[in-house]
Amino acid sequence: IAYAKAKLNRRLEPQTPDKIIAELTFGFWSSLFNTQFQHVLWKDLRLVFTRCPKHQRKRHNISSALNQIRDLRNRVFHHEPLLWLTPALIQQHSVGLMVINWLEPDLAVWLNTQDRLPTKWVEWNTTSD
Repeated sequence: IAYAKAKLNRRLEPQTPDKIIAELTFGFWSSLFNTQFQHVLWKDLRLVFTRCPKHQRKRHNISSALNQIRDLRNRVFHHEPLLWLTPALIQQHSVGLMVINWLEPDLAVWLNTQDRLPTKWVEWNTTSD
């Protein structure tokens, strides 16, 4: 949070709650689900994922999924190769869709109409054999 405030100060922008939140990184948000915050934050944070099936709604499951999404996002933004990832890109993509569905099922339905990766993945896998 101090880093976000410092960035706003450097840009001579006001430190409003909205501006501070906008400056926080995905790493910050996903780190809230790390082990060290289990006793302090988990009881409240689990409520964000009320649509997550109860048997999966464990801090370590959500933390793992968010960190996998963050890692994939970082690889994409750093232009790293994606086709030979472990787990495979399509599996990581599925984790992202699962988390989106936990947060907002209507968004997952809409995204499904826009998302070309599953089709392209099948095409790529059938032509590369």
